[in-house]
Amino acid sequence: MIKSLTFYRKMLQKEIPIPNGRNPVMADKDVHSQRILVIEDDPLVSQSLKNLLEKEGFEVLVAPIGLAALDLGVHESFDLIIADIRMPGMNGLEALKALRELQSGFERPQVPEIILTAYDIREVREEAQKIGVAEFLMKPFDNEKLITLIKKHLRVANPSGEPRS
Repeated sequence: MIKSLTFYRKMLQKEIPIPNGRNPVMADKDVHSQRILVIEDDPLVSQSLKNLLEKEGFEVLVAPIGLAALDLGVHESFDLIIADIRMPGMNGLEALKALRELQSGFERPQVPEIILTAYDIREVREEAQKIGVAEFLMKPFDNEKLITLIKKHLRVANPSGEPRS
C-alpha cells in the first residue's frame, strides 16, 4: 500500500541520507532534448543508463532513491521515467505511484514508465501492469531494445517531440 503524499512531503523536508554518499541528482541540461528520469540505486547501472541515454540525445536526471525522485518531481517535469524495483526505503512501484500523484497535483500529464529489475516476481509484474506501467524489462537488458522502447513510448506520449516544460 502506498503511503500518502503528505508522508513523503514531510520526509522530503527532513535531511535524507543518500546511500554511499552519492549525489541524489545528476543532471546535464540540454533544453532541446526530451527529459528522462532514472530512479536507480546502483551507481554503476544509473551511470551506464545516463551515458547510454545521453548518447541518444536525451536529457537525463538520476535519483538514487524514491524520495530523491519525489524531490525532483516537485521542481521538474519529465517525458519518461525509468525505475528499478528494489531500492532502499520506497520501492520503484511506490515511487512511480507517488510521482503520478505529485505530477497530477501540478497538472502535469502522466508520462510513460519503464521498470528495469533483476527480480522477475509475478506479483510485482502484475502490479506494474495493473497500474499501467508501459514496459517491464529484466536486467541485464539489451541497450538497443531499451532505446527502441523509449523512443516508441515517447512518440506515443508526445508525438511532437517537444520537451515538457
